Amino acid sequence: WHSACGGNSRTVGTGMLRVAKGARGADAGQLFHNLLLSEKAEADSIPELEVSEHDVVGCGHGTANGPVDDDQMFYLESRGYDTSEARDALIAAFLNSTLIEMGSDTLHHWLTEHLQDELNDLKS
Repeated sequence: WHSACGGNSRTVGTGMLRVAKGARGADAGQLFHNLLLSEKAEADSIPELEVSEHDVVGCGHGTANGPVDDDQMFYLESRGYDTSEARDALIAAFLNSTLIEMGSDTLHHWLTEHLQDELNDLKS
């Protein structure tokens, strides 16, 4: 799960990961990544894990929240990107990993265009 919040927005991500009795050797995980694009943006994650089998390889959940990485910004800016281009590229790359998993080129293209419109609105 990847989300990005800007302005005064807030996102809440919830999810339940269940490993049923009899699912021996299960290896399951759930991770929420939240990109905060402004000082006022908020992201809450509520990962839940229910494991009914004792013989599992590993089961876990977690969450990570934070702004665009300063080191990544510095790297792109040192390669000729201006600040706005670098930020947009990092946001797009962050969200693109989720968009690719959707498996539809048409949907991926539409969402990418919509994402660019949203990023442009954040700058206004």
